[in-house]
Amino acid sequence: QTYAKSVVDLLPVGRRPFDVSELASGVTTNTSNVSQVTLSGAFGYDNVFMVNGVDINDNVQGTANNLFIEDAIQETSVLTNGISAEYGRFSGGVINVVTRSGGNSFSGSFREGLSNPSWVTQTPLERTAAIKHADILSKAHEGTFGGPVVKDRLWFFSSYRQWGSDKTVPLTFNQPGVPQEGPYSYINRLYSTLVRLTGQLGSKNKISAYYAWMPRPRPFINTSAGINFAVSYAPRILVEGAVSVPVVFDNGADLVVAAAPANLEPAS
Repeated sequence: QTYAKSVVDLLPVGRRPFDVSELASGVTTNTSNVSQVTLSGAFGYDNVFMVNGVDINDNVQGTANNLFIEDAIQETSVLTNGISAEYGRFSGGVINVVTRSGGNSFSGSFREGLSNPSWVTQTPLERTAAIKHADILSKAHEGTFGGPVVKDRLWFFSSYRQWGSDKTVPLTFNQPGVPQEGPYSYINRLYSTLVRLTGQLGSKNKISAYYAWMPRPRPFINTSAGINFAVSYAPRILVEGAVSVPVVFDNGADLVVAAAPANLEPAS
């Protein structure tokens, strides 16, 4: 089941891959951890999330690492049964995101999102327990831009997102003989960037390179970065009785090659 961006934008659902996956049959988010999904009754941590065919799973919780930008998603596919042998390492299903690749015309978009827990009405239980929602304004800025590098030959698509909030974190240092310090204030913001290049090598061959980067700032800790890079080459091999299979370079380390032998006989 495949859901295009043009359809998802019209529906009252979230735009993240696991939000879109709820549209498919046999899928639920009634799991023990946030951002997990259960496909076909399997464990919430035993699925595979992909972006352009590259695994972006978190190895602990089985959720999707945030190496995608919603406005850059072209379509989301949810595989729950009868899944091809090209996938593996799961007992539930596969959620694959395909990013936009640009075209012969320049285009772009900008989205501004605001959220605040205090805007959400308290439940009866929260009112009884005098639990108040924090008044923290979170902002999300998303922008995309794409177009041709060489018309009919090479295209690019890029996107950028910044989100987070300004908040005071009550960090203190309590050591014998040392005056207590804190609380400290720091800016809780995250950034992510995505770039994709797509080239048409001929009437039957296409190559695509995808790069995603998300630094993760933390207070008093050096910035770390999550990087996802993949190059795929998809030749259209015309062999009677067979189908074309892509060749994928994953993070520059693993090379998976699948090709049909020249003497392959059609299936009877």
